[in-house]
Amino acid sequence: LSTIRNRLDSVDLYVVDLIMPGMGGMRFVDELRKIRPEAKVLISSGQVVEDTMKRDIENGKLAFVKKPWDVDEILQAVRNVLEHPSSSAAR
Repeated sequence: LSTIRNRLDSVDLYVVDLIMPGMGGMRFVDELRKIRPEAKVLISSGQVVEDTMKRDIENGKLAFVKKPWDVDEILQAVRNVLEHPSSSAAR
């Protein structure tokens, strides 16, 4: 998060796993949104998606790709998120 604060304009897309050491993926996304509300985020996980996250995906605040994914699938998800103003394009 400190790196993000120091380089606000240098990242176009954040790819986040739900299971991360320390704060975890959803907490990271919550903190990221405080710093960069407009950030494009692609969640990748094999875990069950929480109701709160499901709503954010449906409302276009987050994009999601389920693990395991293949290269073509993740490339398409990244392309969709970067090309569309709303992250909901990649589900």
